[in-house]
Amino acid sequence: MRFVGHRVGHRAGLACVGLAALVGALAACSGAPGEDAAVSEGALGECTSAHVETAAGLWLRAAPSRTAEGYEVMPPGADVTVLERSADREWARVRFGVREGWAFADLLACGAGAPVVGGASGACAAGQERHTYVHSAGTALRNAASPSAATVLTLPFGAKLQARGVEGAFTRVVVPSLDESGASDRVEGYVASADVRGSNRCTESGLAKKESAGARHLLGQYSLSRAASSDNAKNATLGLNRLDGASVADGAHLTYLDRVADDRRGTVACASDADCDGADVCHQRGVCGPYYFGISTQGTELWGSGVCGTATTLHRAALDASLLPSAYTNHSRFPGSYGYPGADAEVAWYSAGPPATGQHYRFFNDSGGTVVVVAGTRLVGSQLEMTVQLWGSNADTRYSEHEIVSLGGDRLELRRKLTRIGSGERTSPRFAVEGAGNIRREGTPTVTTLADGRVATTEQWRIDSSYETSVRAPTERFLSRNHPERR
Repeated sequence: MRFVGHRVGHRAGLACVGLAALVGALAACSGAPGEDAAVSEGALGECTSAHVETAAGLWLRAAPSRTAEGYEVMPPGADVTVLERSADREWARVRFGVREGWAFADLLACGAGAPVVGGASGACAAGQERHTYVHSAGTALRNAASPSAATVLTLPFGAKLQARGVEGAFTRVVVPSLDESGASDRVEGYVASADVRGSNRCTESGLAKKESAGARHLLGQYSLSRAASSDNAKNATLGLNRLDGASVADGAHLTYLDRVADDRRGTVACASDADCDGADVCHQRGVCGPYYFGISTQGTELWGSGVCGTATTLHRAALDASLLPSAYTNHSRFPGSYGYPGADAEVAWYSAGPPATGQHYRFFNDSGGTVVVVAGTRLVGSQLEMTVQLWGSNADTRYSEHEIVSLGGDRLELRRKLTRIGSGERTSPRFAVEGAGNIRREGTPTVTTLADGRVATTEQWRIDSSYETSVRAPTERFLSRNHPERR
């Protein structure tokens, strides 16, 4: 299945574009959309950090000319980085989000735009921007700015959007479209402005990041569905928001908690989610933070119930990409609730020590290039579908197969055969085995010369899992995306 919607590109036909939904409230539009007439509304001077100073928004253009192609309209208050000025000083080449272009300098002003909820200010780093988040579960992404327009997607609470202006009571947004076939794209549409909130948090867009990093090869993907009507599902969406856009260099690790839990213990008092930054929620202690609380079966208060589902989704995407987990703990109390027993990953805030001792998840990138995480959620009926894709800049030839075997009692073992093909023998790096020693390579790699002269190196890996109750191992074998049997 592939979603159909307006693809991102040049749009000149908006009736009134400008105000991004940065605080979920509207102000009246004035002037032509993306006005770049010579009106001195701001003073740019020699500043390198600036913001859009016009209520109509400002075109980001391909060249310093009013007739040049318009990439998109930057909303009022949008922060930009000034890279250079034109010879006549009328234009400035700026970076907005991940895109660079030219803007009329007289409609830019020094410094950051007006702060939104939380009081943050200042331009975002290169490749980042301040996103807008869905505040009402089941929000419709429509193909036009009308409550009667056709629904393109149904968006869950917390979904991360790129706001690109408003038209009447609707905000024009760009959202990731991920489906089970591995297709990914950016879909443009409209959401009711009352259903979204802005954020001061500077974050990446995974789809934009993979483009800028040249990560054009889909290495692996996994989707997992959960009931959409719980705080558990909301936490899953918020966790994937933070995972989206992560970039892992060749020879580096990605540790899940390092990415999603940097500020899990918020400090801003709140009575409801509306009191918090758009990327956060008001949890049970009356404080804004990135997760709701959950209560375990033992009555222990936990941070971020539901994020084990996102860790499992990341883990299975890494297995699909034939990448190596280097820290792993299974979800022992609820075997099978997050996918296969033996392939479900648990993370826990209360054990946030080194990955070798805590309940963490980490994988290692030895693909030969950069790996970028693209993550998101969508509603499918009453289910929240969580998806993680791993895109690589190098289409390395590798594949793996996995089988879960019962060791008796409450123990399972994930057995993995990993094959790499290259000009010579290619074994795994000798990184320290983590996760309490439950990840290990077995025996000696097998090296085979293929008919075309390339060399195939095959390794056997085992990952132990321990459950609180006896569980049955699934009999099904699962294969990586590039396995010959799937081609």
